[in-house]
Amino acid sequence: IATRGAFRVKRRASIGSIAPARVDEVRDLIRAEGAGTLSWMTTWEGMDYFRSSTGIVPFQQHLGVAIVLADPLGAPAGVATSVEEFVAAAEGAALIPSFFSAGQLTHDAMPRGWRSLIVADDTIVDLPGLEFTGKAWQPVRGSFNRGERAGMTFRMTRLADEPWGVVQQLRAISEMWVGDKGLPEMRFTLGTVDEALDRETRVGIAVDAQGNLHGITSWLPVYGPGGKVRGWTLDLMRRRDGGFGPVMEFLIASSALHFADEGYAFLSLSGAPLVRPA
Repeated sequence: IATRGAFRVKRRASIGSIAPARVDEVRDLIRAEGAGTLSWMTTWEGMDYFRSSTGIVPFQQHLGVAIVLADPLGAPAGVATSVEEFVAAAEGAALIPSFFSAGQLTHDAMPRGWRSLIVADDTIVDLPGLEFTGKAWQPVRGSFNRGERAGMTFRMTRLADEPWGVVQQLRAISEMWVGDKGLPEMRFTLGTVDEALDRETRVGIAVDAQGNLHGITSWLPVYGPGGKVRGWTLDLMRRRDGGFGPVMEFLIASSALHFADEGYAFLSLSGAPLVRPA
């Protein structure tokens, strides 16, 4: 009796009188209208969707707060309407509306008197003409040189297409990483192996000559209007304990060069917490 709350099924949020959207509708809307660098995370399991008259608002409900992730989805001209309708519906359901990692359009649509706080900056790397030259890029060049001496190979792929052994190695590395942190995986804005298995997600992996996986980075698509991917957002980062030292620098830089060769416009390294430009 004392522990029965641990087995309680989470009640799906119900905000507004219109039937909530489905995840396939969310994916289609992102492809059609384009979205921000974090918006593909709104397709993950655990999200709820409020259907406004101009789009879809992805959110999660926790302790009486309805937390929207990124900007409302849909045409930019409809963002303000989506914000207004979601706020009214959330407050009508006795929930506190909140927007996390929102852009300027959403910020400008906030009701008068709301407060905002900058918790991170989205780090963008422009890919056209990218070259790792100069002193600032010396650690990256060093990771390439060390990787070559160590027999490290980079491969951009989809995790769902990789052999069973590679996926199991990644799960083992991830479980060890989570165990060392002593906290559960966040999931809200940080994916897991399950999210990396999404066929829309691409992964860069570092493998040695013996086939051992030393690290992995996953990349989420950033769509522009009309269904074209403009860039990629860094999500999952995992490295083997005791493996190749600069594997993250090696993987991120190799991924950047690979996407630049494919003609994409940018990479987002996601939010750098509490860092503001000088």
